[in-house]
Amino acid sequence: MPAYNSATECPVLYPGDSYVILNAEASTGITTSQQVSLALDNFAGSGETNCILEGYFSGDPGAFELDPQFAATDTDAAYIAPSIGGAITTTTGSPNWRWSYQYDPCLGPFVRIKKVTITNAVNVTVRVTR
Repeated sequence: MPAYNSATECPVLYPGDSYVILNAEASTGITTSQQVSLALDNFAGSGETNCILEGYFSGDPGAFELDPQFAATDTDAAYIAPSIGGAITTTTGSPNWRWSYQYDPCLGPFVRIKKVTITNAVNVTVRVTR
């Protein structure tokens, strides 16, 4: 899976869509994932959107931190982590090296994952579901 902004077009997710932003990527080689755009939910008239991030490791990652980031504008400097659910860490994940978190509403229509640290050399997969 390409790193941030390396795809020719940013994938757009509508309700019910999923996209793998990290696909069994070696944890030593990534910094940020491919971004996706979440289609805004105007049905409710709020203009807000939500998503679920799910991830897992191929083995014991050791101490780790992955930061979900959102942005209103798709520029690298605009991405920020939410104050609640802003870091997926060793204490967040389950004993089988899986985690899931729902963001409702999201901080913006663009989402990506930033790798802060992963101690062990394992692969990581992250899926965004709208």
